[in-house]
Amino acid sequence: MSEQSNTVRLEIVAPERSVMQMDVQEAIIPGVEGLFTVMPGHTPFFTMTRPGAVVAVDPKGEEHFFAVAEGFVEVLEDHIVILPFTVEHEEEIDRDRAEAAQTRAQRRLRQREDDIDFTRAEAALERAYARIQAHSRLHY
Repeated sequence: MSEQSNTVRLEIVAPERSVMQMDVQEAIIPGVEGLFTVMPGHTPFFTMTRPGAVVAVDPKGEEHFFAVAEGFVEVLEDHIVILPFTVEHEEEIDRDRAEAAQTRAQRRLRQREDDIDFTRAEAALERAYARIQAHSRLHY
């Protein structure tokens, strides 16, 4: 990376496909310990992601939203690679379907039956909320 560069390369790659590669001014990423923002020249590190919306700000200042599941992210000075288990661009998300999934997960979590897998229901709720955030272009 040159000292003059005001962008960093962002790649989001899921097992089924490479979703995007673009230069960004900054990326806001949902990490397991909370949200973090990466800008050009960031200190390199490797961590896990949690379900949420990635916000990529392009060189024109336009925001692009992606719903990601849990996964990994590698940050280098001039490159960010996000490796979620699933990813959807905001335009690919069916808002009604995401809201229905959120309602189902919330209903399961309110039930007090022994056969409910609460870990799975919580994960479904997080994924649904990530889709709603990305589709609605919501910041945290």
